[in-house]
Amino acid sequence: MRERAGKVPANVDVGAIGRAILEAAQGARLGVTVTFVDREKPELVYINEAAAEIVGWPVEELFEHDVLAHVAPEDEPLVHERFRKRAGGEPGERTYPLTVLRKDGRRVNIEVDRELRHDGRPAVVFAFVVDVTARIAAERAKSRTEAQFRALMEIAPEPFGIVREGRFVYANKAYANALGYTDVADLYGIDIRDRLSPEEGEALRTREKFVREGGRLPPTIYHARRRDGTIVQLEASSGPCDFEGKPAIITMARDVSGAKGAGGAARAGRPARRDRHDGGRRRPRDQQPARLPDAQPRLDRAEAPGERARPFERRGAHRAPPRGPPGRRAGRVDRS
Repeated sequence: MRERAGKVPANVDVGAIGRAILEAAQGARLGVTVTFVDREKPELVYINEAAAEIVGWPVEELFEHDVLAHVAPEDEPLVHERFRKRAGGEPGERTYPLTVLRKDGRRVNIEVDRELRHDGRPAVVFAFVVDVTARIAAERAKSRTEAQFRALMEIAPEPFGIVREGRFVYANKAYANALGYTDVADLYGIDIRDRLSPEEGEALRTREKFVREGGRLPPTIYHARRRDGTIVQLEASSGPCDFEGKPAIITMARDVSGAKGAGGAARAGRPARRDRHDGGRRRPRDQQPARLPDAQPRLDRAEAPGERARPFERRGAHRAPPRGPPGRRAGRVDRS
């Protein structure tokens, strides 16, 4: 059948194929329209129920009105220009977005994929219509989120950046300052590995691949060469992200060049422990505050006048006999 691709065998009922395709499209909620475009105004000659539901109008009313009457005002000039070109035989764009106004007043975003036929017969456009409102809303929400992320990162005091294949695709001003650049755009033209030693450059490549595949790694200190040739020690933490539709690595760094030992507490990601009783300064051992003595033992009963309270006694332990003359129980009054 490969040599006959694009051709329908003579023994095949074309009408049956067409009906099967239309039924499949209706079942998949895929809109189908057929429009003549070589007239003064485009004339709709076929539309299925799925397309009518997508644009939000009954089929009968769509045939009664101008086919372009339901196009959003901002898209009307572009649509008229497209139909003018197609009436003249120009192919134009095969797929394009369009906004239409539903009968209930709501706006719906659709995507039209069309095929123009103009081989000596009336110019006709076969089009498939898909509702992409949810997809466009998601894309707009994503764009707003990315814009908010950028705004937040720009004012962040710590270096933030997004790396793909060893190069910055986004960085904030703090990252540029940490590497000795005045303009963030200068970072996008350099390979980060060129600013590291060969060993650390290879480690960066390996870590990026590991994180991109879903691995999690502790913070690592890199010795980066600044623009003026000096070395800055950056402790970087990284994780996977999606930036502008492609996988990337988001990294947050902090300058630990001035940290004591440049690797002890800083490498572990923990600040040095401080004594909370002395404003953050560590006291010598001989000046540490003395511990309070242990609390006095509990009393098992109230203290009687002239009597010393006894310490708490464990359950089952021997207790001293009650005081008083023999034959009298403690607490009983003799009325004789």
